[in-house]
Amino acid sequence: MQPQCEFHILATTRERYQFDESLFSSNGNVIFPNFHAARVFAKKLNDKRDLEKFPEQAVKAGTLNAMGLIDEIYHYVVRLYEETANPGVFERAHAHLQARLGKEELQNTLESFVALFPAIAVYKNKSSVKKYLDQNTGLRSNRYITIEELMLLYFANFNSAASKFAELFTDKPLSEKTKYQ
Repeated sequence: MQPQCEFHILATTRERYQFDESLFSSNGNVIFPNFHAARVFAKKLNDKRDLEKFPEQAVKAGTLNAMGLIDEIYHYVVRLYEETANPGVFERAHAHLQARLGKEELQNTLESFVALFPAIAVYKNKSSVKKYLDQNTGLRSNRYITIEELMLLYFANFNSAASKFAELFTDKPLSEKTKYQ
């Protein structure tokens, strides 16, 4: 069985391309459970691009799948680090960020992220952003999960190889509204 590949996508991009909701996990990440799903996703992107004038903008399913694998590897490394080398790291990171940015600014950053890259319950208006952040997924606080996702969003935007996919996960709106950087 191949691993599921996933990464966050802006809500506005979801709406623009009308992606199948079954491709999204409960936390809002797009999932490519198989290569066919990545091909369908790539086709939706390519169908909206002017590939005759800009053939370099063509999206390949394998590249999307690779991006998902990279994100999944980052999650694995972060989880391993948290479990073995630094238990409670995200709880301490939350406290550090709150002390550095202030409670209100940290809350604004977390809420802005969840609004821009919503979990399914938030995207479908079954939960508010604030309620989502106050809940847990499994045994983990959604606040701590969101901090992890913020970190991985930064990595994705820092990766120049992913620039072709900037419309999927650009952090520009978050940078403009918050102290995300």
